[in-house]
Parts: sequence; structure tokens; C-alpha cells
Amino acid sequence: MSDRGQIDTKPPPPGADPIARAYRRWGIGLTLLAGAIATADLVLGWGGGISFFVRVLPGYPAMVAETAICVLLACLGTLALYRDGQSTLAAAAGLAILLIVALTHFQPLNINGESPFDTMSGASAMTCALLALRLVVRHSAPSPVVSAIETAGLVVLLIPLLGYAFDTEALFANKVYTSMGLNTAIALLAIFAALVLKRPDAGWAGVLTGDETGSRMARRLLPVIVLGPIVLGLLLVNGARLGLLSPAFHPVLLSVAMIASVGVATVTFARTTNRAEAQRHEADRKLKAAEAARLTSELAVAQAQKTQALGELVAGVAHDFNNTLMVVQGNLELMRDESDLDQIAMHIVEASTATDQATRLTRQLLAYGRKSRLQAEPVACDRQIEATLAMFRRVCPQNIEILTDLAAGRCVVRLDAKGFQQALLNLLINARDAMPDGGELFVSSSLEYLEQGNVSGFGGTERLLGGEYVCISIHDTGTGMDAATLSRADEPFFTTKDEATGSGLGLPVVSGFCRQSGGGLRLRSTLGVGTTVTMIFPLADLADTPDQPLNIPALAAKKGSAGIMLVDDDAAVTRVVARQLLLDGYQVRVAQDAESALVALKSGPLPDVVVSDLIMPGAIQGHALASEIRNRYPGIAVILMSGYESGRARRGFPELDAVPFLQKPVSRATLCAAIEDCLAARDPTQPRD
Repeated sequence: MSDRGQIDTKPPPPGADPIARAYRRWGIGLTLLAGAIATADLVLGWGGGISFFVRVLPGYPAMVAETAICVLLACLGTLALYRDGQSTLAAAAGLAILLIVALTHFQPLNINGESPFDTMSGASAMTCALLALRLVVRHSAPSPVVSAIETAGLVVLLIPLLGYAFDTEALFANKVYTSMGLNTAIALLAIFAALVLKRPDAGWAGVLTGDETGSRMARRLLPVIVLGPIVLGLLLVNGARLGLLSPAFHPVLLSVAMIASVGVATVTFARTTNRAEAQRHEADRKLKAAEAARLTSELAVAQAQKTQALGELVAGVAHDFNNTLMVVQGNLELMRDESDLDQIAMHIVEASTATDQATRLTRQLLAYGRKSRLQAEPVACDRQIEATLAMFRRVCPQNIEILTDLAAGRCVVRLDAKGFQQALLNLLINARDAMPDGGELFVSSSLEYLEQGNVSGFGGTERLLGGEYVCISIHDTGTGMDAATLSRADEPFFTTKDEATGSGLGLPVVSGFCRQSGGGLRLRSTLGVGTTVTMIFPLADLADTPDQPLNIPALAAKKGSAGIMLVDDDAAVTRVVARQLLLDGYQVRVAQDAESALVALKSGPLPDVVVSDLIMPGAIQGHALASEIRNRYPGIAVILMSGYESGRARRGFPELDAVPFLQKPVSRATLCAAIEDCLAARDPTQPRD
């Protein structure tokens, strides 16, 4: 059947399903059988005088010539449908049948040998009219209408057939079936069955012939439901004729038979259903097992990719740090044997520069791993872009034209201003390096509503929640990247530049910064056309004239005489920091862990400020120490510092949100400024003990 509910009348192709070809053969065979019965009735019966072909048995109604002609016409129309499905011959045959049925009731044919009682019965006329209607509507009517016509014809014809089988006298007593011959009922039933087989996948026939569990179950139950009552009826009729059963006993046997047939059908239905349910459960189990195996495989692949990326990360870090340590160590060794103060100063500058390089490397790595401490603040992106472009133009060659379209002037986002400038500068430098022969560099900003989508992540992708985002795009007309290169662009230490100019941390650092700021990074590139990198940040607010400072000047260190307790398990760190604080005029005490610090505080004297590391040996860490100090000694200020920010641990102490945090390495000026801020903010009326 077609998708519009119309009849699918096309014959099956030569390579069609064998079952479909079998239905076709059966349908044509039944049609030819009906044609043979009608032909024998006309030629051998009415023409040759052989009564069997007219009445089957003496005293039975005859198949009159009009009915035989209608059957032949119906066979012709049915074969036409089987030939091409849309033949006008079928419709013409149907119209001819309707004409013959109408004329028979006004002027029947008078053939020698006909009895006055040999006429077309009402049931014969009805079924012939249904056949004609079926042939006329051959393909124009909806499938349910065609199925209803076929079903009505079958039901009308089953009654006389069962009547002949059970009790002919009762059948002949019915006015509708009085004159319907046995051969008439068989021939007409064969044609209707052939028409049903023409569309085996439509209507109730489609249910019986389908491959689904319900269809298979129906095919098993149907013989019991259909043949059970027929066999019982035959037994009752023949038992009554032989005097073995009284008519009063018929209802009892009929009830038992109905109970038995329905019971068998019910048990068969239950068994088939249970088997299908068991098969479904087994299929679900296998599906779940396959899904679990697939997930395990994907996790193994993802873990292998992360392990590979981690190996590359460790190798790159070791390489860069070894170079930095070699510079520091070499300058210290030279200082040890050097007496010229100018040369010593030069060595100090070189060692300090190497330390700054190591500091930048650790900050990049922490940003990549989302463990960098960012100072988030409301920032107007367009102002930051303009300031960064002003710096970039100093290093941008003249053969690269910089174009801008900044449309996010009122958009405010919360991020670290210096980190944003560094990330944008990294992208601008990458774009510059991708255009060695010059080109166009286009920088744009916009406010967009993004549905859930993927952004570049750690060795794969991450998903952003739907919402409003500020998008900053950097597009270049450079060399671009192919799919293989683009898939690895955000991996650590992967670079297409030479070893002297590329570290492979540019895009991973930018990706880490964007993700740590609540957004993400999106990469688009076409080899030979160019690359577009988009930083995406969630919108914080809209302002008429956002005016956030682009750079916050560092506070100058102040010297004082306040007492400082320094808590750190690294002796080298405490030794250097203690010397710096002593030179700045502070009174310094040192503790190697939190337990020692609490003991020292208990024994006194109490300091004004405690500067503590986050991660230390022992049961008490820096967060717990700060909380304990604030509870026991509310007058003592606390400063926490670490090489990375323990965000999860800090969330466990909400009362410490206001505690200053410094990310190592901390310069002398920064530490002094933080101490003086704590001293200035301390309530002088709050006792320290």
C-alpha cells in the first residue's frame, strides 16, 4: 500500500520476494478456478445438458446463466488488475456486471431446462454488485474502503457455504439465499479471495501475512478459531441426523466447544507472548551489553588520548624547565666566582629573567589545566580589544591589514583583564605568523544567543549551555589548516611552527583561559583559505557606558614593624620570603606546618598577619588553619598562597571567601602590598587573642 492510503497496484518485479510471487500465483489460480466453474456451467451445464455443472446435486439451486456471465466478467477484470493494476478493462468489466445484475431483475434469460425457481438470488446479486464496485474503484478508493468491500463479499459468501455444509433446508428457507447455487458460492468466493491476495499487505490481510510477532501469533490462532466451530457444527448436525444427539444437547456441546477453542487460543496466545517477551528481554540484554562494550571502548580510547597528551605535556614541561634551571644555575655559579659587582648584577638580571620565564610557563600550564587563579572582574571587551590591538600593531608588519568590526560595546563580561589581553595577543600573533606574505586580519565582536554547542576542550570537546555570549573572532587569510591539523590544534605542545618560534602552548592556553572564564574556544579553518578562532564568554551585564580599568597598577610595598608568621613546608621558600620581610622591617616567625603554627600561636606572642601555604604535610591544610585562626584569634589577618588554587577545598570554607589569596610565585612587592592591605583593613578594636 502506498503512503497515501491508496492501493499499490504494481505487479512485483522479477526479483521480488518469493512470498509475494506465491500470493500472486495463488490469486491468479483462484481466478482461473472461478472462470472454469462459470465456463463449465455455461458450456457443459446449460449447453451440454450435464446437470452436475449446473446444480452440483439434484434439488440444489442452479448457477443461472446471468450469474455465470457475471463471474466470467469478474475473472476478466481481476486478471486485468493482476496484469497492470490500473487497467480500464477492470472498470469496464465492473460496469458490465452492474448492467447484467440490473437487467436480470427486469428481464431474466429464458434458457431451456431452467426451472421457474432458477433465478439469481438476492445474495448472488449482492456479491456480484460488490465485485463490480471493487473492479470499478480498482485504485482510486482509499485502502480501507477496498478492504471493506472485499470483507463484505467474503462474509456474504461464507454463510451459504456453511449452510450447505450444515443444513441445506435451513439455508433454503432463507429468502436471500434460496436460489444461490453451491457452485455460485464457490466461484464468487474464489474471486474475492483472489482480490484479497492481490493486496496481501493491506487491511486485515496485511496483519495475517506480516512478519511481526502479532502476525505470526494470529496465523497460529486462526486455524483453531475458524476450524473449531466448523468441525463442532458438522459433528452436531451429523449426530442429530443419526439420532445420536438430541437438539436440546446441542447448546451444551456448543458451549464446551467454544470454551475449548477459546482456551486453546488463549494458551497459544500466552505462550507466544511469553516467548516474544523472553526474546525481547534477551535482545535488550545483548543491546545493553553491546552499549556497555562500546562505552568502555570509547572511554579507553579517550583515556589513551589523554595519557598521550599528558606524556607530551610532561615532556614539554621538563624540556622548558630544564632550560630555565640551567640558566638560573649557571648564573648562580658564575656569581659565586665573580668579584665584579657589575658582572654580578648582570648575572642577577639573567637569573631573574629566567625565573620570569618559568613563572609564565607555570601560569600557562595552570590555565590549560583550569587551575590558574584568575582575578575576575567586570570588563568591557571592546575596550580591551582596542588596547590589545594598539600593542599588537607595534609588532604587526605593514603587509598585514588589520580590520575591525566591534559590536559589543555595551556588553560586559566577568573575566581576568590581563589574562584576556594575553589570550587575545596569542591569537593575534598566531594569525600574523600564518600570513608570512601578508594578508588581512579581521577582528570582530558581537553578542549572540547560542544554543547548546561544542567548543574546543582538553583533548576533545566540551558543551556550552544555551544563553547569551559575547563572541570575539579573529580571522586571517593565511595558510589555514587541514582537518588532521585542526583536530590537534588545541593539544599541548603541538605546533606547526619551527622549534625556535613555537612552543605549542598558544591555543591550549587560550582554550584553558576561555573555559576557566565560563566560555570556550571555537576553531574553524580551511586549508589555503584561512582560519577563524572565536573566543566565547557568557554575558554578565549590559551597560550604557562600561568604563572598567584596563590595567590596575601594583601597590608599592610599605615597610613596617608588624609581626608576621610565615607557614610553609618548603624551607627554601620560607627562607627567601623571611629575608624579604625582614628587609622590609617586619618581625618574622616561621612554622613548617599548620600544627606547629597553632602551637606557636598558643605560646605567643601573637602576630598581626599569618601568611600560609595551602597544601602542607599533616592533617591540617591551609584552609583549615585559616578557619581555625579566624575562630580563635579574630584579630589576626590571614593571607593564603599556593602554586595552584584549590577551588574545591575553598568552596568547603565559605567563611574564607574574603581571605586574600596569592598565586605563587609571589613577588616581594605583591606580598608587602597584600600585608599592608590586611593591616589597613583590620579592625583596631578587635582583639588578637
